[in-house]
Amino acid sequence: CDKAAFATLDVDADRMPLSILLEPPAPPLTEQLQTDMKPSQPPSRVTTTASRAATRSSPITQLLNIQDYHRHVLNEPDQLCIIRFHAPWCQVCRTTNVSWERMASKIVKMNSSKRNIKFLSVSLDPKNEEVAELKDMLQIESVPQGIIHYANEGLFGQKIHLNRKNLGILKKQLESYLTNDMGADMFLYGLKKGM
Repeated sequence: CDKAAFATLDVDADRMPLSILLEPPAPPLTEQLQTDMKPSQPPSRVTTTASRAATRSSPITQLLNIQDYHRHVLNEPDQLCIIRFHAPWCQVCRTTNVSWERMASKIVKMNSSKRNIKFLSVSLDPKNEEVAELKDMLQIESVPQGIIHYANEGLFGQKIHLNRKNLGILKKQLESYLTNDMGADMFLYGLKKGM
């Protein structure tokens, strides 16, 4: 094969020679920086949006099976736990994902030693039998659906629909719960009244 023919060949009229397309890909930027740096230079900080997002921890714990539910919810009776069930095919779930994440981030920052709220999430994947067992055990009928659980206050498996409107109401009630001296019963009453 003649390399000169590849150098002049125009693929799909994009003005890019085929020889460029056949070259091996460049090494990742971090590898280039490490090889280009001299030992006397301090390491430079390279941050991108992706790297910051990867290092940031989510305030939401993922539940993958019934054992996770026992460990993170039932074995911690002194926490108000809110579990969100969602599915990748659900349009409402996809449009409320960012609101759910932002609400969880804000509320977790407001947690105190007296009152602690834990956010959990379950992604319903039809191929995952363990998640299906958890869904069946908690009798989840639709998505996005939430379960509120606070054993010390006698609140077990209270279901709420987590559409955009209800997420806003939930956020206000959680903020009120953390800043005032209301009990779980008043929190739940305010939640039901708003929804």
